[in-house]
This record gives sequence, C-alpha cells and structure tokens, in this order.
Amino acid sequence: MPAQITLAQLRKAGACKSQVVLFKKRFGESVRVTEDLACQYGPEFDIEWASQHLLSPSAYEVYRAAMASVCTARVPYAVVMASARIPYAAVSAVAYFPYVAAMIPAHFPYNVASTVAYVPYVATMIPAYVPYAAFSAMAFARAYLADR
Repeated sequence: MPAQITLAQLRKAGACKSQVVLFKKRFGESVRVTEDLACQYGPEFDIEWASQHLLSPSAYEVYRAAMASVCTARVPYAVVMASARIPYAAVSAVAYFPYVAAMIPAHFPYNVASTVAYVPYVATMIPAYVPYAAFSAMAFARAYLADR
C-alpha cells in the first residue's frame, strides 16, 4: 500500500490551520508521499513539525540522522545568511539610534531604512534556504516511506 499523508492525519496530529489549508489546496484530501513531491513542495510546509508529529519514533530518528548530516552542508547557508544580516543590521542600527532618541519623529525613517535593507537581505536568504528546505523535505519523505 502506498504511503500517504491525509488531511485527517494532519488534523488529528494538530496541524495549524494554515498548513491544513495549504495541504488541501496543493493535494486535496491526501497525497502519496514521494521524494520528488517532497522536494518540490517541502519548502512550503513545516517539515520539522511534520517530522515530530507524523513519523514514528524510529522514523524520526532516521530523519534526525539525515538532518544531522546537513550540518556540514548548512555551513554555506549560514555564511550566506550572516553576509545578508551584516548590511541589514548595519543599516537598521544606524536608523534605530535616532529612533530611540526621538521615538515618534524617528519612527518613519527607521521603518523606511529597515525596509530598504530588508529587501536585499531576503533576496540573499531565499536562494540559500530553498535547497536546505528541499533536503529537509526529502529526508522526511525517506523516513516516512521507510516507516510504511
């Protein structure tokens, strides 16, 4: 019998409403779990929650072992994240001090400066996150499938 995840399983496990709605939008009442689908749609879902609530204890250990192997692969992700945070933090800090000193009059410039810095931060962060999220989803799918 193919391994599936159903809306009923998600609800029974206590999935949040936004994840249930997204699941229904993407897959309807159920989906047959495959590594390809996990890689494709995994970044949209909270895989860490799913691993804790949908996997058996033994499958969860398989998942955690796979995720531990990502630690070395996560280093480039962390470097990219840090490089994106540095300019964002610098611009935000410069704008934050006048805000603290003057509060209300500085509130608008702070928000503008932070928003301007946040766009390149997110643009840098997203490409680094997607492969990590896809691997996490694939590791979940492998553990889920191995448990069935």
